[in-house]
Amino acid sequence: MSTKDNQHIDPTLDLYSGALFTAIGLGAMITARSYPMGSIDRMGPGFFPMVLGAIMAVLGIVLVLKNLEGFRQSYRRQYASPAPARDDSSRHDGMIRAARSILFVLGGMSFFALTIEHIGLLLSVVGLVIICSFAEPGMKWRPTLLLALFMAALSAAIFRYGIGLPLQLWGS
Repeated sequence: MSTKDNQHIDPTLDLYSGALFTAIGLGAMITARSYPMGSIDRMGPGFFPMVLGAIMAVLGIVLVLKNLEGFRQSYRRQYASPAPARDDSSRHDGMIRAARSILFVLGGMSFFALTIEHIGLLLSVVGLVIICSFAEPGMKWRPTLLLALFMAALSAAIFRYGIGLPLQLWGS
């Protein structure tokens, strides 16, 4: 039996995720309207949030449309005929897993935001990746550390050396 056979993803979760992506993308686009857009050659402060918001909104809409049929089928199965007594433990486990993921991702982002000025870009990115990796229950240390080091090096290459942002690589 493959791993795919063991996994059951509720289509309503994808539908809600798509709706959330769409709302965040549209919110970013609305917020970016108050900033000058500029042009492709000379981007203004509103250009990146507008483009990123549009991409996020489109991806959210695609996710919603893709999962509407799965949502309809799930709804029909649930309410069309009397279903046998179902075990809510799997739904409860899914909610705990989702809450765990949200907490660790938000924790990682908070760590990054609070520490980048004090310990520098490299260590903040490493901490971010390690904290966010706890969102997945089967986290393995070696791949996580390799990913953290790679992301730190990539962040330094892009933001410090590529774009030229005045970020401290190490603490001040």
